[in-house]
Amino acid sequence: MPARPKPTSIQGMLDDIELFGRGKTRLEKRLAVTDERLRHALSLLETAVKDGKSTGDHIRDYLLMTGFGLDEEAKERLHTLERSLKGKQGELVLVSFHAKVKYKTLRTDLPDRTEIVPLFRMGLLASEALLLVPFSSHVTVHPGNNRFLALDVRWFIRSTLKEGLRSASGAVEGNMCDPFAYHHFREHGTPPHLVSLVKSLEDPIVVGDTEVKRWLQSRHLFDEEDFEVVRHRLVSAPVKTKEVA
Repeated sequence: MPARPKPTSIQGMLDDIELFGRGKTRLEKRLAVTDERLRHALSLLETAVKDGKSTGDHIRDYLLMTGFGLDEEAKERLHTLERSLKGKQGELVLVSFHAKVKYKTLRTDLPDRTEIVPLFRMGLLASEALLLVPFSSHVTVHPGNNRFLALDVRWFIRSTLKEGLRSASGAVEGNMCDPFAYHHFREHGTPPHLVSLVKSLEDPIVVGDTEVKRWLQSRHLFDEEDFEVVRHRLVSAPVKTKEVA
């Protein structure tokens, strides 16, 4: 298509602006129609997968079932994470993250203070798989979306990067990642959803005893005695069967 000659008069410039404006409006309308068709197609795909059909990729199925759609970056990183779990059943996994933590003040004339601090949670892998875990029955998130993606961890300890293992909590029952954190990221001292974690370059997931020790050592948090105490807490926690969808 030959190039449109440049207008030389003010009226010609105004005519061009009007012409291009109409063209833009037509394209925006076509784009809106295409977006609606895309959303509808994605909705049909999500419904089909929730009804038991598969795309042929279980990670992609997980993302579709948990409301993350066709997120290719998340899919590839979750595959990488799942590969790193192979052969690591019974070993440690560590999740580091930044979150808001509220500190109580002893003085009545001062408000409590809130800081964003680096935290970590550490648990034992009960299996080598990523799981789709049902929300508890009293929780409602989105209609039809009642599961979240998780590491197979039944108990974990938590601490800050400042305090390290010496001040770690006792074994806490539950999953290490917060299924609601894609709504409340960095709130309440909880880590983000697993999908958010794998996409974060700042907050890694560390898999395996050797790798966890190395991560702690690199941050001057490793003490052999404290490490064994914390590991014993996790190993000694009651074994319960996790309900899996």
